[in-house]
Amino acid sequence: MKKFILHILILIITLVGFFSPVYKIQAQTSASPDQSYHFLAPLPCDKGTGCVGGKLTTFDPTSTDAQNSKIGEYLNMMIRIFIGLCAVLAVIMIVIGGIEYMTTELVSSKEAGKERITQAILGLLLALGAWTLLYTINPNLLNTDLSSLTTQTVDVALTNSIYTKVDTPGNDYSARCTTIPSGPCSSANLSSTFGAQADGMSKICNVESGGNANAVSGTDKGTDGTAFSFGLLQINLLSNGSAVTGSAGESCANLFTRTDGSTIVGSNYIQKNSSGQVYYDAVLKPGMQQTYNDCKATLLDPAKNIQVAKTLFNQGNTPTYNNNAMFAWSPDKGVCASAFSS
Repeated sequence: MKKFILHILILIITLVGFFSPVYKIQAQTSASPDQSYHFLAPLPCDKGTGCVGGKLTTFDPTSTDAQNSKIGEYLNMMIRIFIGLCAVLAVIMIVIGGIEYMTTELVSSKEAGKERITQAILGLLLALGAWTLLYTINPNLLNTDLSSLTTQTVDVALTNSIYTKVDTPGNDYSARCTTIPSGPCSSANLSSTFGAQADGMSKICNVESGGNANAVSGTDKGTDGTAFSFGLLQINLLSNGSAVTGSAGESCANLFTRTDGSTIVGSNYIQKNSSGQVYYDAVLKPGMQQTYNDCKATLLDPAKNIQVAKTLFNQGNTPTYNNNAMFAWSPDKGVCASAFSS
């Protein structure tokens, strides 16, 4: 009979441990007609910003609500539960070891019981010792309250980058974020070309050139001093030369190369010097001067400049560019966001 006592105790402990969570879950279900627990269902809660219909739908780490959505309190509770479980398991193993020690006359079995008790005590000391050590070093190591976290903002100025057009003294781009009342870049003139985006494109034209059809960029220049953005909408030959055709029908793509002779691909011509200043690593290819002049003349023609802009507009309005018709002028969004909201 003695040899069955240990097995019976283990069975009782297992059954109690198995059915206890079921009782706990039932006790925490919300007061609704359906009192049963559903596997993978939202966690029940009583009130708070994360509660909808008695169920936890959101989880805000910095919430000040009691305990429904605060991850800090949840983690602190889990630490206490873990240590408590270690204590409970240690007691169970000590009891099992004691029973094993008392119910046998074999020396080897008695040693096994003593070993089980010893290991259980060491395990409990390890769990408590880890907590005590961390608390002794710094109590904040056990503080998982995230409510002290604050939002941090980092401002990064990328002068002349393809991502941000930066206002500079004497060249206030933001102030020009308005439609042009008359001329080729007026909303009325652009409506037949750009439809609902006419106002936005008029603002872009004002930001880029101020409505000056003869505008040649003073900043978009290669290392040899050759400008590459022209006209009303400042069409960039480095990025969009494939959309431009010269007066003799020649393509305006691949007019430039990097100073080391390598091919310009995407935005690899945008570089920084040792001082962190952005510059454009691009030079006009030998023998391309005439083609360059023809392409420049094309873009300085108001009608042709708008026509090329329409080509870029249509290209942007595709899945490749996330259906963003004004993708080619994305750098202007930093100083004229309203142009992209229409």
